Amino acid sequence: MFLSGKMFLISGAVAALLVLAAACGGTDTVPTPAAAPAAPAAKPVETDTTAASTEGQPQYGGTYQTHARGEPRGGFEPQMPGGLREKRMLVNGVMENFVAQPGLPEAPCQNIMAPWLLKEWGYTDDTTFQLKIHEGIKFHDLPPVNGREFTADDLAFSIERAFSRGLDPGVKEYVKEIKVADKYTVNVIMTQAIPALEIKWLTKSWLVGVAKESLDAEGEFGRDSMIGTGPYIMTDYDVGTGAKFVKNPDWYLANVNGKDKPYIDAIQMRWIAAKPTRLAAFEAGKLDSLDEISPSEHLRVVKTHPEGIYVPCPSSLFRVWMQTSAPPMDDLRVRRAISMAIDRDNIIKSIYRGRGGVAGFAFPDTPGATPYNELSAEAKANLTYNPQKARELLAEAGFADGFKLQVTTPTQFGSPWNEVAEALIPMFKDIGLDAFMDPIGKGEYNETVQIGVYPHIALAKSTGGWDRLDGSLSLHVSDNNPASNRGNLNDAKFDALMDTAMTTLDEATMWKAAYEAENYFLTEALSFVWVPGPLYHWAYQPWVKDADGSMDGSSQSHRGGHMLMVSELWFEGK
Repeated sequence: MFLSGKMFLISGAVAALLVLAAACGGTDTVPTPAAAPAAPAAKPVETDTTAASTEGQPQYGGTYQTHARGEPRGGFEPQMPGGLREKRMLVNGVMENFVAQPGLPEAPCQNIMAPWLLKEWGYTDDTTFQLKIHEGIKFHDLPPVNGREFTADDLAFSIERAFSRGLDPGVKEYVKEIKVADKYTVNVIMTQAIPALEIKWLTKSWLVGVAKESLDAEGEFGRDSMIGTGPYIMTDYDVGTGAKFVKNPDWYLANVNGKDKPYIDAIQMRWIAAKPTRLAAFEAGKLDSLDEISPSEHLRVVKTHPEGIYVPCPSSLFRVWMQTSAPPMDDLRVRRAISMAIDRDNIIKSIYRGRGGVAGFAFPDTPGATPYNELSAEAKANLTYNPQKARELLAEAGFADGFKLQVTTPTQFGSPWNEVAEALIPMFKDIGLDAFMDPIGKGEYNETVQIGVYPHIALAKSTGGWDRLDGSLSLHVSDNNPASNRGNLNDAKFDALMDTAMTTLDEATMWKAAYEAENYFLTEALSFVWVPGPLYHWAYQPWVKDADGSMDGSSQSHRGGHMLMVSELWFEGK
């Protein structure tokens, strides 16, 4: 059965599409940024801005002033793991993803899944997962690609290159062959069907359309490889300063239903690392948007800049990983006690000023995950603040007098994550543990916690997943991904439940197994628990407009400030 999204892609309709959760953040190890050679010339774009416009209707012209928090790590390579916010902001809009991840009017930071380079996907039989692309997609008119058509050969190459770079190993192990069926169709032959494959695979940020001839002699991606199919073309890149993009006159969505997109002529992206500098630039009108304003920053900016548009977005959460492979954390009673010691409501009230995300799920920020009130009584108990019960569990485990608990804490995330880490220490002390923080820098973090090496518990900033299967599968031992299973969980029953969910196409059986896996994880496995995250806001100047005023991100959600979203915006009264 195929999912087709042509009408969504043109009109932005969302009612019939599957609701999914956005994934951002990440702590993957990345190489040093590459030096930037001179940019190739792009075809100039001239927009006539003299014609009168009707208020509320799209208007053309102007340069969108935005920011990133620094230069993209790892150079320009788009096929890399992890959240890599700056990389996404730089690449997205130039290199287009297989599917789009637009936001919803009622939940702008929740993503749905919609066609983009792909127009259809689905199983044609038990083992053939077919991908169909839109006809008439063209690469940017830059050498050596020179505006040629994006075809199934490019799609297959992009998939194979991602696999060759070690991405999606949990999918690759089931892929037998990638066949180009015709100019616009690729068949992925599987050894067995994987339910919800589109969620687990097609949504990944590194699945972008790559032109083989744009790579260097070693097949690597450099500045001259920034040739994609998207609405904007990068024309300038200044190390230490920023980048500039102009709109692509040959974009395949440039004239849909009489609307010549994108409306805005150019994007100027500046690297601004310091929060105060970003806030001041927005308040002075020098930035058209500002991403991830913390609760305290939001309270300030709505007073100094009340005319702005502020869209609330749940942020990442803290995952408290627990080392299941060595004592004392290998005792389930100890892990349950750790979870019961955490006063989640107090964190929201005292640190986030009442503006925090929930953590009452096995996998928060994951639509489809079982909500707290539908979990088993024992699962709910393990997520409930109960210091007295935590002390009893420690005593049962032989630790009535407690033990020294090392809380390995990353330092790179700053505020309010540092405050959350500090707040956990007295909570653990309250149940009789001699808790202390072990703050480590990013390099050491990547070499230890990132691969599951730490003595007791470790904190990580991350999100849930695209769906409950995706979140649960990350803990499946056969996935062999230490970055996703940092608690080193190796539980045969949990794996068996996930095997059932992963090997059936019967939805009732699949979701029943997923529900059982969630409850089992929270009662018998518990290699991590969540701590609430803050409620952030995305800010826009009052002159930034979209089709219905909701700023819902009809081509991309707010997370990451994607340039694809800018392709839907225009200026009115700037």
